Amino acid sequence: MSEADAVVFVVDDDPAIRDALTSLLRSVGLAVETFGSAQEFCNRPPPDGPACCVARARVTGPPEALPNQENGKPQTLEESERALILATLKETRWVLAGPKGAAMRLGLNRSTWAFRMKKLGIVRPWQAGGDGW
Repeated sequence: MSEADAVVFVVDDDPAIRDALTSLLRSVGLAVETFGSAQEFCNRPPPDGPACCVARARVTGPPEALPNQENGKPQTLEESERALILATLKETRWVLAGPKGAAMRLGLNRSTWAFRMKKLGIVRPWQAGGDGW
């Protein structure tokens, strides 16, 4: 089996998204199989050769259960990322690196972590003139 025999599985409950992704992937010569749900995809037998899955994840629930919502209104991705980073930093008492650091908790290497903090304007409270916690 060659790379040309590889298949891309597209999983999404929105037919328009599935169709658009299918057209795009087929336009570059890839074989595509589509599924309307994760359950439908999971019921498929495992592929015989190389494959990958493209799926759009959606988290739903009451607003108070979702960390990226405030007062029932979704925030931007940047605001959500900033809130997650700040919460993680608070949990780790601003330890950035090492086995108990915030970067490790979020699965990032230290340089990526530092870049994200800089991009989002996050500084240690004692560097910004805050009380430190």
